[in-house]
Amino acid sequence: MIVFYFLQLAVLAAAVAINDPPLNFGPFCCTPSPVYNNGTKATSWVEYFEELEKTSGQNGQGATDAWNANPGPIPWPRNSENKVVIPYCFTQEWDRKNIRHITESGMDKWIEYLGGTAGKDSGHAISFKERLDSKGKPMYCALVKKYRDGWNAGIPYDTVAIEFMDGGGWGGSVGLTQNGKPWQNLVRLSDSFTLGGVLHELGHVLGQAHEHNREDRDTYVKVQYKQLADWEDASSIHM
Repeated sequence: MIVFYFLQLAVLAAAVAINDPPLNFGPFCCTPSPVYNNGTKATSWVEYFEELEKTSGQNGQGATDAWNANPGPIPWPRNSENKVVIPYCFTQEWDRKNIRHITESGMDKWIEYLGGTAGKDSGHAISFKERLDSKGKPMYCALVKKYRDGWNAGIPYDTVAIEFMDGGGWGGSVGLTQNGKPWQNLVRLSDSFTLGGVLHELGHVLGQAHEHNREDRDTYVKVQYKQLADWEDASSIHM
């Protein structure tokens, strides 16, 4: 199962590097959406860096300041029942309508690959749970349809916001970020996303970065390169 997941990561990384157009999500996968101290999102990374330079002065470190969340990502906590419940909401009804099925299919697959429902038999405590109101209806991350940046005050900031990117763009934040700002725990999926892609981004939410690129990867995982589609063609490009 572990080898299968790492192979997926490798295939997706190769696809992005060779065939896909530039992403709309940000400089790279799993980079958080740029959020100002007042809790609103910047319209673009260019705008965000321009504002960052104005406030950071001579001692600013550019991208390091932007991407080094303080505090950084941490593991998802256990509740009073010793379970790890990862809460999520869709940005708005439109997002839920477009990507709910593939998102929740990806969540179900992760639970399946982990050994089944959380408990002693499966050996893990993880589950995903959508934020619902008192009537059992889904709560959305942003309440006002024309203002998608405005965070719903009724939803805690430690909730994963799932957003539909019409026309492309994807990414996922790593682990849990608790820094007093909204939109720090985020998954973005495009209209062309596959189930494998959803598994990739949810892997970030669970705390995994691009594990197949770690220096110590080969100590724990044996990657069967020749099993990858078009491996010979892809490898010849870099020789």
